[in-house]
Formats: sequence, structure tokens, C-alpha cells
Amino acid sequence: MPAKAGVSGSARLEALLLYDRPTDRIVLQSVTASGELGVSVGGFNPALVASQLASPVGPAAAVKIVNLGLAHSNGAIKASVTGKADNLQKYIDTVGAYLGGGPSAVSAAGLAAAVRGVHAPADFSTAVQVTATVSDKIGMEGKVEQIGAEGMKLGASAKGSLEIGKEYQLYPS
Repeated sequence: MPAKAGVSGSARLEALLLYDRPTDRIVLQSVTASGELGVSVGGFNPALVASQLASPVGPAAAVKIVNLGLAHSNGAIKASVTGKADNLQKYIDTVGAYLGGGPSAVSAAGLAAAVRGVHAPADFSTAVQVTATVSDKIGMEGKVEQIGAEGMKLGASAKGSLEIGKEYQLYPS
């Protein structure tokens, strides 16, 4: 049987702008970027997952596939990545104030020091999630035919299928 595969993806970029009444200006509060890539496969290959997703995500997801007994199961693997930068206006204001000192006072080291002075790790976040959805398809087909007195076929036919899917989180564990 030939291998089956399908790929899907999406990306999104959002910016949150707020009106600051005391200063009567619009400020950039945050920027969020997210992306998702999904692959439907005719059998999960742990070695392929480990090699195609960056470390530590790929190797951890591959181990989880093996530990859950999902190797070579049919289904889909989806990787989602999100990054967010918050409180951006303070960085914009800091850079603006530094650059306002005149061209002779500007240096890369000085700009880096100014931004470091307001930097807070909580302003920046990232998240990665990898899931596997295992799907099994059960189908049945029935056909009843009878040749009638005039030689015509009389009969009934029925088809039915049921797809069962279960999602597992592969990363983070």
C-alpha cells in the first residue's frame, strides 16, 4: 500500500494598539506571532519526527511517540509555536529618547545599554506544543440483490464508516 501524507499550515500576526488618554496617544502594547504546521501521515515514524523538529522538541516528541505505543499509527502530527512581546511602548519610548540625544551621542553599545535598562524577561514569551492525533477508520458495506421475475435486478445497498480520533500531547510532556 502506498504511503499517504498531507501537509497544512497557518500563521497569524497580531498587534494590540491602545489609546492612552493621559498622553493622548496610541501606544503599541503587544505583538503576538503564531504558526501551526500539521502533517497527516500513514504511519508515525519516530526517527523522522526526531530529525524534522528542532531539539529538544523533536527528540522529546519521538520518545513520547514510542512510549505511548503510537509508532506507525495512522493520524496527524501538529506543531504550534507562539511568541509574544508585551509592554512594547516602553521599548519604543526608550529608543526614541536615546536617539533624540543627537547623532553624535548615538552608538550601538549605548542603544543596547538603554534597552537593557528597561528590559524585563516577563515582556517576552514563547511556547511550543506538539500533538499527535491517532485516527482509525472502521467501515462496512452491504449489498443485497435479487433477480426478479422479469429479469430485473432488485436490491438494496448500504455503506457506513466511523472514524475515531484521539489526541495526545507529545511536547511539552
